[in-house]
Amino acid sequence: MQDWLLQVSNPETKFVPGQPLQVPSNNESNLQSATGMAPSHTPIPLSTPPTIPAPHPTAVFLSAEVVELIKSEAYTRMVRIIFDETFFPANEATLNTMAEKALDEAIAQSSNAADLKKWKMRSEGQHEISKLKGILTRIRNEFKDLALTSVINAYLLDLAIDKRGSARVALRIERIRSLLANDSFLHGFMMLIGSDGQPRPFGIPFGSNAIINMLEIILSEKQYHRFVFYDGSERWKNRLMNLISFISTTFKWALGRYSTGRLLAAEFVTAENTAFYQAVLRQMYQLSPLGMIYFDGLLIDLRDTFLMSAHPIYQAWNPSWIRERAVEVLFEGGDVDESSVGEVILDTLLKVPLDLRKTLASFLL
Repeated sequence: MQDWLLQVSNPETKFVPGQPLQVPSNNESNLQSATGMAPSHTPIPLSTPPTIPAPHPTAVFLSAEVVELIKSEAYTRMVRIIFDETFFPANEATLNTMAEKALDEAIAQSSNAADLKKWKMRSEGQHEISKLKGILTRIRNEFKDLALTSVINAYLLDLAIDKRGSARVALRIERIRSLLANDSFLHGFMMLIGSDGQPRPFGIPFGSNAIINMLEIILSEKQYHRFVFYDGSERWKNRLMNLISFISTTFKWALGRYSTGRLLAAEFVTAENTAFYQAVLRQMYQLSPLGMIYFDGLLIDLRDTFLMSAHPIYQAWNPSWIRERAVEVLFEGGDVDESSVGEVILDTLLKVPLDLRKTLASFLL
């Protein structure tokens, strides 16, 4: 199997003295003695400095139902943005931008957008942005915990309970060292049809059983397939690649925790793990032409298995079913007229969520 290795001034402020005191001239100092009168001065009336009136909060009239709908929509959009952009934002400002973007997108699609923009600037809206930022931590914790609980079975790291002393963990330590040495824990084999027409194993980048099984748990059992959505573009591939990169990082972290044979404590959000996540993403775009073909095929298989078929109404809008129905009506003398084909297609499209319709329509054209 081919190895795909990772390349992992304060300016000084000077005091400037004020203007020198004005010393009265001889004429001014002798004025009183010459005239017997003190000099007169025109009094300057004192006035209160102008004040800026305190702003009065603009009234915002929103029902609790509208606010809750926006919060729910913002949650969905925040998870999608994480899948779409990154599981390791560069800094707190980047994460804050992601959260604001999620809330802004949710507000923009509401008929109450004007009032919701005012609501966003108030304490409740700002608190919601903070909650949206916390979604990233929750997702990272959920996925890394899944990796930690499955890593022993996924990579056959059983303890040799029939041994004693250090021999009990020796095989585990050696296997983990081998898996991490050349990143072989990322890649796997699949049976494909060779040039001779016979099935044989091919090395697939990022196709390890551990990663694929984790994708099934996350996308199907945990229902995260809802967030790797279709919008008529190839962005769904980028979202899957982001997820695979993050899963790869969680397994590297989990293997490291068992690297001495027994479970060790270890932080997850570290510079090392961030760098590994980014290195995996870079490698996906730098595969050899053959590796890219295999990896692209893997992504398509994952889409068809965990994304398309996972949708609850998949059977109702499967394009192949629609084509079969069209053939039946048009070419096999069905008992309905040809106009019903258009009705079938339209009725099917209307059953599909709005963000999936464009992709489905492109399959049919």
